[in-house]
Amino acid sequence: MSESTRPADLRLAADTLMASEESLVVVKGGRIILRGDGPGIKPILDAIGVLGDDLIGSAVADRVIGKAAALFLAEAGVRWVFGELLSEHAQDHLERSGIHVEGERVVEHIANRSRDDLCPLERIAVENDDPAVARERIRAFICGS
Repeated sequence: MSESTRPADLRLAADTLMASEESLVVVKGGRIILRGDGPGIKPILDAIGVLGDDLIGSAVADRVIGKAAALFLAEAGVRWVFGELLSEHAQDHLERSGIHVEGERVVEHIANRSRDDLCPLERIAVENDDPAVARERIRAFICGS
């Protein structure tokens, strides 16, 4: 999709993300409704907690969108997603969920911090075909239970 045909909310979210140091930008109705920063999937989970149903129909731009993030964004009802780094697994899940998705750079998978294996959340999401099971296991991993 060319820049001129990109939905306005997605354009604002992506442009704001790329021009900032933040890791997350959420836009709805032509205005930024949330900016976030932090490591990994935390800003997305925080946005879901803060915005709840206000995420439905929104555009979300994030530095890294792996399949774990895609599962939570699809469940939240977002309409458009932009990832500066986007995994093919995330792209596939979002597209199958009817969500328009774009990536600045698309990679096979998201690597862990030492870059010698899959990100643990990406691994959980990829290895569990049932999104509900994957989300439950990701939450358990994050909470340490």
